[in-house]
Amino acid sequence: MLLWAAGMAGLALTAEAGGVLTPYAAEDIEHNTNVFDLPKSGGAPVGKNGPTFADTYFDTRGGVEGTYLLDEQKFFGTAEFRHFNYDNFTALDHNEVLFDGGLKWVAFGKPWKGPRLEFAAHRCSGPERA
Repeated sequence: MLLWAAGMAGLALTAEAGGVLTPYAAEDIEHNTNVFDLPKSGGAPVGKNGPTFADTYFDTRGGVEGTYLLDEQKFFGTAEFRHFNYDNFTALDHNEVLFDGGLKWVAFGKPWKGPRLEFAAHRCSGPERA
């Protein structure tokens, strides 16, 4: 709850030794009139509420972004959790966990224009992925 409140207020929490952590949280609601992109001439798939092409889903996410300065070098990272909750086609409910981070470095007093060190990871889990 504290993470949500701090994210909604746009507060940055200062970490030790030149680092900044910024939590965030959000929820989106989306309605799709043809979830599976099927032709209307065929039969509609059957969900929890009967046959239909349409569904509404809730996308809830929360995470934290951070930076850490070491001399002129900047480490950065993001960790995020997402939950997708479908109203009719509940078999599509799933969770996602994302990590992204890296290093932007400075060489000879100028930001290096070459490739930067970066990593990313994404994991998706749900009943259909078990």
